[in-house]
Amino acid sequence: MTSRNRDAIETTRDQVRSDRKALVAKAMKLSDDEGQAFWPVYDEYASELTKISDRTVTLITEFADNYRDLPNAEALRMISDSLSIEREKLAVKQRYAQRFAAVLSGKKVARFFQVDRRLDAVVLLNVTQAISLVE
Repeated sequence: MTSRNRDAIETTRDQVRSDRKALVAKAMKLSDDEGQAFWPVYDEYASELTKISDRTVTLITEFADNYRDLPNAEALRMISDSLSIEREKLAVKQRYAQRFAAVLSGKKVARFFQVDRRLDAVVLLNVTQAISLVE
């Protein structure tokens, strides 16, 4: 994948991040007090996930550069890296579920994670459609 393609992925990711916050705001319907407590935690959560997402972009770029002639050992390493990234994302979500519960009701926390999961699904669909299968 060329640096131009990597730049396109990062630009798209930045746009999704911006749109995501607006979509979360619309879906959460927070009161002013809830918003004051929620958004700082959300920003930290998003920041941690962005760091993990950086690793995902690197992995996707590496895969796109090599998928036609991917050696078995590299394919297995990429699978391992991908699973490690997913574990790290889950750990962040578990940790932040407790932090969100400290500032919102249980139902609002559940709603947030429903919205977050739906947005993750849309992003995943868009990314997977752009990735070729291993040859």
